[in-house]
Amino acid sequence: MGETTKQLFVENRTRSEELNLQLQENEKLKLTKRRLEEENKRLLREVELQDSSSQELIVQQQQRKQQVRIPTWGFLISEDKESEAKIAVDGRRSCKSGNKSKLDYFKTQKALEDSQLDNEGLRQLLTIKTKEMRRIKKLARNILEQRTELEQFFLDALDEVKREVNKRKEEEKNHWYNKSLPY
Repeated sequence: MGETTKQLFVENRTRSEELNLQLQENEKLKLTKRRLEEENKRLLREVELQDSSSQELIVQQQQRKQQVRIPTWGFLISEDKESEAKIAVDGRRSCKSGNKSKLDYFKTQKALEDSQLDNEGLRQLLTIKTKEMRRIKKLARNILEQRTELEQFFLDALDEVKREVNKRKEEEKNHWYNKSLPY
């Protein structure tokens, strides 16, 4: 065999190895893509779960807000300051009627403070869960964008290698065709 034929075989072998490496890398990327898609699905399920649990917390908070009953007076307590002021005035009036009323007043005040404390704790929990949900959504979006960019890079690289291999094959054909033609 001639020197050019040996060079062509060496180039073919090198390109074939490069193509195999690119194909292996492509398979790795596909596996990574599948893994990232599964992780993305899992994160989206977590986000949905967080959404639903935060919605449940909101509904529970609203129900508690609307349905806290004071046993001695029998009316609803709302979160606004006006109703709290009315309760305090009514409690002071009832304190004048005797020791039993004072005891009821203090129990009512304690129940009111406890419900306000519970409400504040639930608000804080809801705020924390909302922030966590936003962070998870942002992470899922970033993972998806990074995966897309990486896939595109490797697909472009694979296309370029294929074009280069086809170009070399065409050059070889032309070279062999030109050699086989008698001058």
